[in-house]
Amino acid sequence: MGVGVLKDFKPAFGPRVDNTEERQKLGREISPIYFVHSNMPPMLILHGDADKLVPIFQAQRFVQRCEDVHSIAKLIVREGKVHGWPGMEKDLEIFGDWFDEHLRGLGARPAAGK
Repeated sequence: MGVGVLKDFKPAFGPRVDNTEERQKLGREISPIYFVHSNMPPMLILHGDADKLVPIFQAQRFVQRCEDVHSIAKLIVREGKVHGWPGMEKDLEIFGDWFDEHLRGLGARPAAGK
């Protein structure tokens, strides 16, 4: 799998990635975009717009696909951040609020200072 930044991930995907046709089949089997449906739980994605491993357009396309089937999805873009940026643990509160609102049914938490 001599394909750009993904070459380092060959051990995770096995020998199928050596063949273009098999690599495409595998991608279709494991890509979340092909598993979007109207009855999925709400999805929250925090994504750095400088991510070179998973380009931002993939997150945007995933959210659009969710919207197309009337499934709840939200994308929060972190400007200048790469894949797994330092300090991302500070975003845990955002995830907690999302779970409270969408999965626990507690409603949106008021913004600070309101």
